[in-house]
Amino acid sequence: MGGIQPGTRERAFAKRLEQALDNHPRCPADYGRLTWVTRELAHQRINVTIETVRRWLAGMSMPRRAKMTALAKILQVDETWLAMGVQPVAA
Repeated sequence: MGGIQPGTRERAFAKRLEQALDNHPRCPADYGRLTWVTRELAHQRINVTIETVRRWLAGMSMPRRAKMTALAKILQVDETWLAMGVQPVAA
């Protein structure tokens, strides 16, 4: 059997999300990280639960488009990179 294993995309997203959080100057290093993401999204009028953010970081699910866009904005990263791992092309 070939093809992509179930959950591969989600786990890869979780690694990129973790990297973006690690590189963000205002994000807590460990404790409080889920709450920080939840609050930052709420400032963008995107309501998610801490459990939802936990599932993203655990590689169990991925945000839909509007949430992905807001996350990229908050974390100051390219949305395409965050969502799919594709680096933006330099102009």
